[in-house]
Amino acid sequence: MKFKAWTFLLLCNLFWSGNMIVGKWVTDYFSPIWMVSIRWFIAFLFLFPLAFFLEKPNWLKIIKENYIVLLFMSITGTFVYNWLTYVALQYTTSLNASLICALNPAIIMIFSFFILKIKIKRVQVLGLIFSFIGVLLVITKGKPFLAFQLNYNIGDGFMILCVIMWGLYSVIGKKANHIPPITTIAITAFFGCLATIPFLINTPLDFPNLTSASILGIIFIGVFPSFLSFLLWNIGNRMLTPAVAGLSINSLCMFTAIISFIMGKQILISQISGGIIIVSGIILSSNLKLNYLNKRNEIVKNYTNQG
Repeated sequence: MKFKAWTFLLLCNLFWSGNMIVGKWVTDYFSPIWMVSIRWFIAFLFLFPLAFFLEKPNWLKIIKENYIVLLFMSITGTFVYNWLTYVALQYTTSLNASLICALNPAIIMIFSFFILKIKIKRVQVLGLIFSFIGVLLVITKGKPFLAFQLNYNIGDGFMILCVIMWGLYSVIGKKANHIPPITTIAITAFFGCLATIPFLINTPLDFPNLTSASILGIIFIGVFPSFLSFLLWNIGNRMLTPAVAGLSINSLCMFTAIISFIMGKQILISQISGGIIIVSGIILSSNLKLNYLNKRNEIVKNYTNQG
């Protein structure tokens, strides 16, 4: 179960790394609020029929009984988080944004402790530290102390708010475990789109400035970082605790480095080392190795008893 959960979470972060790269480019053609509205409209077009045929939910009953949680998830995770991300990318550098995103696991752990009353194990804290060190190595090119010499701007402030919004979304989303996952994302995508409408009226779309490449970019964001990523995140988040699932977010830097390499940019040894440390921290905090050894020992014990 944990291996499957981590596969979902890592794929989710792979698509999100694509959102950081494509999203920063697409903001030259679409305003942040239009990007949020269009990406979730596209995602809803996939989510609604999928939920309707696979999960067959009673839509009105689910919304009526869970409207507070669903509205909260829609506002924090679907609308505000994504809007703040695109606004931040207009002001801050990818280096600053990556550093601040590394705070996600810590914020989720803190919210999990205070809201869900989930105890934080020492091994999780150790894994968090490992992952954070790996992130620093990746984004500072092997010179982690440079992180304290960066000049922060308004975009960094928006990114900090993004981290807080995602922490709240992840933790409160745990309270929607009884709702089918595809149905949950479909409803929050719908509510998230509705929330953008009042802001779209005062932000006209610049149609003459659009290109075929920018339209393909927004479609990519709607399908992969929106539809697939949020679906995979919610499934993985339900299989694990939000605090453990949050550690996977640190893999964003590793995937960004890989994509950059494919696009022809140089990758340093420090970035490769950082990626290995990030994965090590994730494995340590999720107890994957420990669970594997316990399962193996159990199999050996049962086989010995049968013999």
